[in-house]
Amino acid sequence: MKRLEASEKHLAQKMKVVSEEKRRRTVRVACEIAFQICPVDLPFVDESLRQLLSGYQLSIEQVSKLEWLVAQLDEEYFNLQDIQNEDMELNSQALHFFSQARAVSALACAGREDSIESATEAIYEAASAIEDGLILNAVFAVLSEI
Repeated sequence: MKRLEASEKHLAQKMKVVSEEKRRRTVRVACEIAFQICPVDLPFVDESLRQLLSGYQLSIEQVSKLEWLVAQLDEEYFNLQDIQNEDMELNSQALHFFSQARAVSALACAGREDSIESATEAIYEAASAIEDGLILNAVFAVLSEI
C-alpha cells in the first residue's frame, strides 16, 4: 500500500473504503489493460490471467511461477540496462522486459491473498507497466461507479 500511497494518495485512500468486490474489479481491470499493452506469450501466464479475470483465486503454485517469471524478466531488463552506455536512453527491448515484468508482477500480486495491500500493489505494478496513465484512469473509473 505504501508505494501506491506515495504516488497516488487519493487512489490509495479510495481503495481502503470501497467494497471487496469493487476492489477486485479494479485489480482485474488494471491487470487486463496491462496485458493488453504488454502481452506475455506464455501459457501459464495466459491461464492465470484468464482465471483472475473470471473471478477465481490463483493457486500458490501459480503465484510462485509468476514471481519466478518476474525475476527472470527483471534480470533480462537489468542485464540490458547494464550494457547500455550511461548517456544513452534504454533501448526498446529493455523497456519491453521492464513492462512485461511489471504486468506479470501485477498478476502475481492480484493472485495473492485478497487484501487491500495486494490489490494496491497489483494496481501500482500494472500502472508501472505503461506510462500514459491509462490504467490509473480506468481504475478511477471503476471506483467512481455507483
